[in-house]
Amino acid sequence: MNNSTTRSVCILSRWAVLGMLAAATLWGCAPIQPLPFDLVDKGRVFHGTLSPTDRRVEVDIGGKHFQGYYLLAAGTAYFQGGSWRRPYANDVSTSFVSNSARATMVADDGERFTCEFIVEDNSAIGECKSTTGQTYQLVTQSR
Repeated sequence: MNNSTTRSVCILSRWAVLGMLAAATLWGCAPIQPLPFDLVDKGRVFHGTLSPTDRRVEVDIGGKHFQGYYLLAAGTAYFQGGSWRRPYANDVSTSFVSNSARATMVADDGERFTCEFIVEDNSAIGECKSTTGQTYQLVTQSR
């Protein structure tokens, strides 16, 4: 290969790498599809959605529309290195997010609805309760 061919290949390689990085970045920013779920109570089934992109949750129960947000449990873990006499020299901390979630929703009339569930990939399972005392099982729909 001559010098100009080598230079052209290098320029094309750089653009190819930059193009792949741009595509990966845009793909990583694409919104995640809402996750449909069912609330089951004594043979009755109500439908809702979890939106992982903005952590919104919505469900319709008996003609009422509940909407709100959910949070995943998160925290900071500290690992102490070395002996107990030198507590700061080798300490390491890290932040984590678990798959344990809590949600709170409200209807237009002020009735509240709370849920505790576990999310894993495209699945969720847990329990929800209304302020009227009704309890529901939350399970994702299989599609």
